[in-house]
Amino acid sequence: YSFFSILYFFFMSFIALAAYAGEDLVDITKLYQNNTILCLVQISNFILLIWLIVTGFYWLYKYFKNKYD
Repeated sequence: YSFFSILYFFFMSFIALAAYAGEDLVDITKLYQNNTILCLVQISNFILLIWLIVTGFYWLYKYFKNKYD
């Protein structure tokens, strides 16, 4: 739950910053010209990538542990 709470926080921060800056959410090129919004997107993507890697290694660990025990 904590992982999804963190991603939800970044998503809501992204939406709030876009609304505060008056950016159009449909125009991706204009949206990513804002460095703060781009930073939030990159951080949330990095956290998602780390979570996917850790989850993948965890499932591989469980699979091989059950197979060889």
